Amino acid sequence: MLGFEWDPPEVHHRWNSASPGRLERCEIAVLDDAVLELRRVYSFALGLLVELPATGNRACDLFRVLRDATARVISLPQAPHADSAIRRPMLHLEVESVIDATASLTECLNRSPSGSTTNCFAVGHAHIDTAWLWPIRETRRKCLRSFSNQLRLMEVFPDYRFLCSQAQQYAWVKEDSPELFAAITSRVAEGRWEAHGAMWVEPDCNCPSGESLVRQIVYGEQFWREHFGEAAPQRMLFLPDTFGFPATLPQIMAQAGLDTFVTNKLTWSTSNIFPHTSFVWKGLDGSRVLAHNTPGQDYNAVNTPKELARGEANHRTKSAAPALWLQPFGYGDGGGGATENLSLIHI
Repeated sequence: MLGFEWDPPEVHHRWNSASPGRLERCEIAVLDDAVLELRRVYSFALGLLVELPATGNRACDLFRVLRDATARVISLPQAPHADSAIRRPMLHLEVESVIDATASLTECLNRSPSGSTTNCFAVGHAHIDTAWLWPIRETRRKCLRSFSNQLRLMEVFPDYRFLCSQAQQYAWVKEDSPELFAAITSRVAEGRWEAHGAMWVEPDCNCPSGESLVRQIVYGEQFWREHFGEAAPQRMLFLPDTFGFPATLPQIMAQAGLDTFVTNKLTWSTSNIFPHTSFVWKGLDGSRVLAHNTPGQDYNAVNTPKELARGEANHRTKSAAPALWLQPFGYGDGGGGATENLSLIHI
């Protein structure tokens, strides 16, 4: 039986049919970059307004700027007829108005709110299950597509940062596309591509022995060091989608020079609500590492205001530590990563 328990019946039926693939819609379009950027920023601002307390200062400020941006666009003069000589100045005015509306919204969104808010560090991410619902040959193709997408985004958005773990996937890319790997190496050297995670893959931690977990780090760190050197120092064990964290793991991390542990899976318990986001994890031998359970509760987030509000609320109620939290965002499990539609690339 194919499909997940949470999928609707139509999805189960389709995936268990002889031809589950289905193309529902395909279009060719010419996009106006200025209008597209306004749409992205406007949509995010509107979504944020919904999540804010209606009478708060930030909501009132955002509502005012949204109203003004709306007025700028819908009140644009229309050319009386289609003669290009007459329409040209009108089109110029329209572009200016769109750009001004985008700038005012962006400035409002970037304006520092009150000191009671938390600080979210959102970083692009493409979680790729090395072995899950597809053959390994498809995992290799997923890596090529996902990593190529992220390199393109870095060309378009100079401030974009991308986090990617699992040395095995880099090794496959190096073998399958040396040119792509060379481009990744260049971005790692710049500091924009964060090659972190320490282990060879993101392994299950319930079944393997301690020796196996040590070997994951030894081979993983060896690969990072050989190919990226000082540009990718390994301090973090990044296991967003791993099940089971043995009490010996802090000792193994400390012995390997790792001082930070990041996961998302501690929110998946059906019996207990994990009480912390940032905390110190003490191992059986007394080893201590800084641990962070991402409060957004989704390593495949798409950075909607609703998701970010949920992460902030979780962090507020569960952490006495500094008001800092991590949000990996981008399509995952099957890879893909961030796209141009994911909000915090732009804001």
